[in-house]
Amino acid sequence: MSFYSQLSRRDQKALIWGGLLMLVFVLYAMVWEPLTEKNHQLQSRIKQHQGSHQQLSQVAKRYNALKKLSSPDVKPLQGSLFAMVDKTSQQQKIKKAIKKMTPVGDSKVNIRFEGVEFNAFIKWLVGISKDYGISVERINAKRDEAGKADIQLVIKS
Repeated sequence: MSFYSQLSRRDQKALIWGGLLMLVFVLYAMVWEPLTEKNHQLQSRIKQHQGSHQQLSQVAKRYNALKKLSSPDVKPLQGSLFAMVDKTSQQQKIKKAIKKMTPVGDSKVNIRFEGVEFNAFIKWLVGISKDYGISVERINAKRDEAGKADIQLVIKS
């Protein structure tokens, strides 16, 4: 503090103003600028996600329209959805890969496959969709290099 008191009044004011100016600059460079940059990045990501959402909505609408056109030969579901999954998975030889199957209400089934052959699973899924009008409500799949997959899905009639 003795250094400051030895300065002339004019130098003290210059030092205070310089310190305040430096503080403003540091706040701008360390706080304001990074916040505005992050804000611009997030706004950009929001626009990208909105575009993706619009595209997915259009694809879903088109899928539903095509599904309605292509489903006149849908077989009526005889028995429960649970039984149909059991029967058709056995026919496609993927039943062994079903590790858990639980009904969700009257019209949905939650199924977990582990180590299922991916191509056989897709063939089965397309078949039940085409033959019985079954649709996928939610799916999560992880495929490995050997063509096997772990799949969690909810289907509904």
